Amino acid sequence: MTATAVEQPRLEPGTVEHFKAFCSRLTLPPKASVKKKRRRRRRGADCETAVPGPSAAHQSRSRRPAAQRLIIEPFQEVALEDYFDGIAETFVMLPKGNAKSMLAAALGIYHLCFVDEAEAFIFAASRDQAARLLKYAAGFVRRSPVLQKHLILRLGSREIRARRDGGSLKVLAADPDTADGIAPTLVICDELHRWKTLEPYVLAKEGLGKRDGQLIGISTAGEDKNSEFGRMRTEALKHIVEQLGAYKCALAPSDEFIWHEWSLSETDDLTDMELVKSANPLAQITVESLRERYLSPGTRRAWWARFVCGIWTRDDDAAISAMEWAPNQVDHCEIPDDALNVMIGVDLGWRRDTTAIVPVWMMNTKPLTVRVDRRLAIETPPGEGKSLAEDIVWAHLEEMAERWPNAKFVFDPNANAGHLIERIETELQREVIIQAQDPAPMAQAAGLVMELVRNKRLEHPGVVEYSSQILAAYLRSVGGEKYRFDKGPGGSHMDAAIATAQAVRQLHVLATAPPPIRPYVIS
Repeated sequence: MTATAVEQPRLEPGTVEHFKAFCSRLTLPPKASVKKKRRRRRRGADCETAVPGPSAAHQSRSRRPAAQRLIIEPFQEVALEDYFDGIAETFVMLPKGNAKSMLAAALGIYHLCFVDEAEAFIFAASRDQAARLLKYAAGFVRRSPVLQKHLILRLGSREIRARRDGGSLKVLAADPDTADGIAPTLVICDELHRWKTLEPYVLAKEGLGKRDGQLIGISTAGEDKNSEFGRMRTEALKHIVEQLGAYKCALAPSDEFIWHEWSLSETDDLTDMELVKSANPLAQITVESLRERYLSPGTRRAWWARFVCGIWTRDDDAAISAMEWAPNQVDHCEIPDDALNVMIGVDLGWRRDTTAIVPVWMMNTKPLTVRVDRRLAIETPPGEGKSLAEDIVWAHLEEMAERWPNAKFVFDPNANAGHLIERIETELQREVIIQAQDPAPMAQAAGLVMELVRNKRLEHPGVVEYSSQILAAYLRSVGGEKYRFDKGPGGSHMDAAIATAQAVRQLHVLATAPPPIRPYVIS
């Protein structure tokens, strides 16, 4: 592409300023004005106004607003300034509707125009998902006679090519087979929260050094903080260098990885539209438009929290939401050594599920409050059909028995626990309670945990893997109005939720048991 076609005077290609000038000549898709007319008709507009005749239609076309250009807003400039300074990896997390895909599409077209023999790739959870971003890019080309002279749309093969040197912008599914061996100059990773694995990202990242390539990831909040992408985010946010309201910026010590995020926290008031607006920096999103969306009968609380406020949470079918769970977190959450009324819930998963060992303590408070110790244990089987070694589980049980000599262990009898139970009773001299897995007691156990959480009477340490398993638990009906914890559609581990529920139920039994009858002795 010739410099005169897109370049403002004295602007250097490869800078934020040059990119902004380039984007200011890109035409946005036309707005759907027909929908507005229909809405006015439903609100009582008369027939002549609502259904214009030929002359009215002609007048409507003559009043059609001029095409809108893509204007890079200040928050988008902030998100990309390090990319244009040459940083290898940039991640941008924003709620839905903040033009992430539009920005990435413009960046892809810009890269194709100004990088020699560009090899740019769009990765997404599926090719169809990635094709949506390519569609945005193709739209910019279709609406620009200048770009059409320099770029070729080959949407059948899901790519755009540069006429001058054959550089390309291609769509690839986030699959390790497609990412292996590439030598990209640019990789755009779309909606990483939907990816089943980050292996394609790792492979693409390894290929960046071949041509000094760069990677930019865009996403909304996910549902599982313990997923691969969730753990990446947790690690990134350990290095926050700037935080202003809903905006957070984290820079890795290597200076080659930067994370930009606009989000609220679970403890924020999600009905405060001024606050919600701070997590949605796009100028087009207003306090009033947010309020309209919130008041819509179709808006679900979990959807609002995740996709509008940027909070990692599951949908409304989850037993416990992130908004309910977060306020119960306590720093340095520990059970005192030698404490009484300690139950250690054990849910074993030798091959497929995890093994969760969760100590809980009934505190001597009014109202009754339960605390989960931060030194809980969650062990994952080695995989490939191999079982978790019993010695690993035993080491945790032995350590906890030593720390709390009066604690009791609560087991599911259906998890090949016989040998461990025998060892606890004989070697550790500790009491083991067998928690029946019948519908009624397990429904009661789930109900007790949910009641404690919602009344802010279950203190937990905020351990990521533990919290993720609690939030992974869904409710399954066992008849009538009774529900127990079960796996959700994604099949994520929730063994810690079961272990916690079993221990909490036994604390409840302990608290509600009648005092022993003492014989009356005449002295």
